[in-house]
Amino acid sequence: MKIQYLKETDSMYISLNDNPSAETVVINDSVNLDFDKNKQITGIDIHSGASSFNISELEMDLPKIKQKLG
Repeated sequence: MKIQYLKETDSMYISLNDNPSAETVVINDSVNLDFDKNKQITGIDIHSGASSFNISELEMDLPKIKQKLG
């Protein structure tokens, strides 16, 4: 896992593995999830407000999001 944080924009990308992204799902105005061709999550992109991001909210929604991917 790699975490990149940009203080200037208060944004963060959490790379969970080295698999290339095949699909991006927009969660809200600040968060996108990247999935590989096997529908496994590869990364989390937090556009703004990363310093105050609540990961537990994403954990609760992840099963519903993966269901939408099929």
